[in-house]
Amino acid sequence: MRLPRVRITVEWVEVPLQLSVRRMMVVVAVLAVTLGALAIRSRRDRYLALMRNHDRSAQAATAMQDLLAKAAEFDDLHSREAPGRLAYEFSDDAILSRSMVGYWSRKATYHEQLRRKYEEAASRPWLLVSPDPDPPVNPLRP
Repeated sequence: MRLPRVRITVEWVEVPLQLSVRRMMVVVAVLAVTLGALAIRSRRDRYLALMRNHDRSAQAATAMQDLLAKAAEFDDLHSREAPGRLAYEFSDDAILSRSMVGYWSRKATYHEQLRRKYEEAASRPWLLVSPDPDPPVNPLRP
């Protein structure tokens, strides 16, 4: 059984294109592979952008953690030296700074885990990515 030929005429091309069913299948396959490759590249670029974003967030959270640790150290030092009521204020500040150090530490770990996750996803963009875990809860915002 012979398959029919298809004649495609395009107005701006002087030579009419004659495609057999086999040639049309090849054209469709090439288009599918090209579009699939473009979709995978787009996913890879999106994963790389997310990876860079989480890397910056992890660095910022680590910097904030270090800053609050130094503030807690400062408050501890001055709570021992300060007289009366001022000592309690420094002590309260030190407790708050320590709780926030823990929060920023968890936040840095969270962003570092997501950075690694999206780095891995960018290296294999054809695989599905699991949903992101919930971010750590800020103790000042219940």
